[in-house]
Amino acid sequence: MPVSPCITGSYPRWNRQADTAAAIPDSRVTSFSLPGPACGKRRVGRLALLLAVLAGPALADCDHFTPQGRPFHRASDNASGTGGAPDWVILCHAGQVVAFNPARNVPDWVAYRLRREDLISPRTERREAYRPDPGVPLKHRVAEDDYRKTGYDRGHLAPAGSMKWSEAAMSESFFMSNMAPQVGAGFNRGIWRVLERKMRQWGCERGLLHVVTGPLYEDRETTRLAVDMDGDGVDDNEILVDVPSHFFKLALDPGRMEAIAFILPNRKLAADSLSGFLTSIDEIEARSRLDFLPNLLDEVEHDIERRVEPGLWGRPVAAACRALH
Repeated sequence: MPVSPCITGSYPRWNRQADTAAAIPDSRVTSFSLPGPACGKRRVGRLALLLAVLAGPALADCDHFTPQGRPFHRASDNASGTGGAPDWVILCHAGQVVAFNPARNVPDWVAYRLRREDLISPRTERREAYRPDPGVPLKHRVAEDDYRKTGYDRGHLAPAGSMKWSEAAMSESFFMSNMAPQVGAGFNRGIWRVLERKMRQWGCERGLLHVVTGPLYEDRETTRLAVDMDGDGVDDNEILVDVPSHFFKLALDPGRMEAIAFILPNRKLAADSLSGFLTSIDEIEARSRLDFLPNLLDEVEHDIERRVEPGLWGRPVAAACRALH
């Protein structure tokens, strides 16, 4: 049976590029568009296996971040900003896998994992080194200056605070491919930080969580970062970066098959209001046009994705987990 009707872009490729900014492992890059819903869940799993074989280490090295299947885009509308399924650049790094959308110059999703042994035995501290990701095509390679004087923070999607288990993971979490424009006070430096900390505490308490996070664009007109470096009223940004209206974050406990999910508007919010933004994975799928956990049996997936059960995700009992920040 031909595979081509399910593939909306080019076959994957593996590209190694040296990082000139710091001595870190080579980036593993795969560029392709993922299938739309016409493929079906089970067929998507077979296609994912085919892509993994074709891409070699580029895909296989990142599979542990999304063992229930990599998210794919439902190409039935223009939510991606491209009129169809986005031509993602898949970036495989030590601590996260990034689906970078060149049409927006922001990742559509980032996946990472939280393991108890990584969280309670840190090997490094936060070391800020914001820089372009050498795996991103040059004309889409966002730099630190593209955010300067915009009024927005460089918001981590895979948080640096969750990468203290590895110097490489910490370093690569500061790639600009892992950033999206976030309101600073009251969001990136407030409720978003609270959510990241809670995820670490839950990951410690439960032993293992798989986390996926990303932006949503629900404003009538998408805002783009504008930088007027010389005060002449002209935008000096060479690379246009879209500003999300919301952000989502979901976590799956693969041992208990329990999930928790949030959607937060990208604006100043009370730090203690997190429970008001609980949602289901189904809701995130409907609003993002992404499909999560495609390798699970349909009945298991549907049960996990429809539930909103905050009572299962209480305060950690272990003192070592409660102490995580």
